[in-house]
Amino acid sequence: MASSGDRGPVEVLVLGPPIVRVGGAAPLRLTRALAKTVILLAARGGPVGLGEFTKELAVGKDSVHQNISKLRKLDIPIAQTGRGDTGEYHLEPAGCRIDAQEFARGADGEDIGAMLSLWRGPLPEFPQFLPKGLDAPWWATVKAARSRIIQRISELSEAERRRLAELPRFAGLFPGDQEVNRIRLHAPDAKPRLLVVEDDPDMMRQICRRLDSNYKITPLRGIDEWFDYRDHQAGQLALIQGALIDLSLTSKLNDKEGLEIVTHLRDKTGVAVALVTANSLESTEFDKLERMALYRLVDIVNKQSDDWYSALERTTRRLVGTGVQERRRRMETWLNAAHQKVMMETSDSDPDSVQGRLRHTRHVEWASLLGRVQVEDVDEVAKEVTRFCVACGASNEAPPPFAGPRPLPVPGLPVPQGGGRRRGQRQRDPYPRAAKCALARHDLQASPVLAEPAVRGAQPGSAPVPGGALLARR
Repeated sequence: MASSGDRGPVEVLVLGPPIVRVGGAAPLRLTRALAKTVILLAARGGPVGLGEFTKELAVGKDSVHQNISKLRKLDIPIAQTGRGDTGEYHLEPAGCRIDAQEFARGADGEDIGAMLSLWRGPLPEFPQFLPKGLDAPWWATVKAARSRIIQRISELSEAERRRLAELPRFAGLFPGDQEVNRIRLHAPDAKPRLLVVEDDPDMMRQICRRLDSNYKITPLRGIDEWFDYRDHQAGQLALIQGALIDLSLTSKLNDKEGLEIVTHLRDKTGVAVALVTANSLESTEFDKLERMALYRLVDIVNKQSDDWYSALERTTRRLVGTGVQERRRRMETWLNAAHQKVMMETSDSDPDSVQGRLRHTRHVEWASLLGRVQVEDVDEVAKEVTRFCVACGASNEAPPPFAGPRPLPVPGLPVPQGGGRRRGQRQRDPYPRAAKCALARHDLQASPVLAEPAVRGAQPGSAPVPGGALLARR
């Protein structure tokens, strides 16, 4: 193994988007597999057994050994104790700086502000990996340190808290977190506005009780209340930032009237939407992703899941959170919806026709943007995502929910009025067959760090999904 001393100190930063830097150089370009391995080692802060690697990363033993070998060749100091199935790996603390362990050690120190500043963003998220955030066992040391920091801050006076310049940013990384709520500083009317449509009174009360401390909730108890709100309170609807919509809004449990509301929000607003259901909507993950792209859904939440309330809070953060990870999630949602629209409109096109070439161009651009969304500056790539959505005819006049803070409507200026159908009216096809955008040439960048190679080689008619798998489109 190469010595890290040959190239200088090593930094492993995982309290935010993962960064690994050797000798002060630019961050290493890690694949997802290598990034996950580093995160697990850094978060644990101690030896990680081979069995834990295979379980948490869902890979075989040979893949674990290969990933460790690749990281060592990049001069990351990883030591091994034991051999075979009983072997363990750990980062050598003398050979690298690990922000997670620095935070754990300094939680009881004098400089609280310095500890808060170590958090650069939300914890890294990968599908089927780290889904529980700090509740996952490998973050136990960091979570305990965060609890000690929160306890110390809660004992400070209001004036002393406000002198912690990093506190608002730190608290903003954990929207909806009940423990962090103890130290959160809320400005008047600063809560994100959330629309909740749910016909079950008991469920509505539980949702509001769970979310009310961090969100300004507009509760609607069925499709008829929605129609009235849409038609007579368009100004208030323009202020909504996220929406949780129950799929079934009658006692039948299979009416799917919630899709009426979702369709209007997709076609007429820039509101980020999640669908809530007590039924298993789709038989496969493929069908779920197809539906999410079709209706521009940020998430689908199952009320029957064991961790329903935790899932509800995670989904709500994805809808209206201002962190980098939340904005990236919403950009992915808008990209997938725009791509699906073009794929449906051009599905019967001859590959050599204008429509066929348009289909190919948009598909390649979409695949490139999905990779860029994960790693590039969020403000810069948001402009490109917005441009792509407009070019695909999948945008309306409402600002997208990922291009920074949404401007509020100016008093005296008109706001978009309600529209759509009443109960019983026939729904119009949301995707006309004629494409609405012209063929254009674009200089495309290859998907950078953390973008799966499969994305870069995607073919028209296939869609990279979280984790790098490919889905065949209809």
